[in-house]
Amino acid sequence: MKKIIAIILASALVFASYANSKVLTINGKAQEVKPYGWANEETKNDKVLYHVSVGNVVWSIIGIENVIMPVVLTGWFLYEPAEVIGE
Repeated sequence: MKKIIAIILASALVFASYANSKVLTINGKAQEVKPYGWANEETKNDKVLYHVSVGNVVWSIIGIENVIMPVVLTGWFLYEPAEVIGE
């Protein structure tokens, strides 16, 4: 029963991630910029300044016993887009 509750909690936290997508104007075009982490670093936009999502780091530390939650939260939602660089 504990495992089922842990899996449900982990999935709920992943879907309620603190890192959000943001619509930014880059080169005169509105683009949706998504968060990234170590697992999908190739999706990082070099024209955008990113900040670490502190909420996801805290939840990763809290859920360290459940391996899935920290891997997903830091792997795909660690850095949140903040603003465009140089415009």
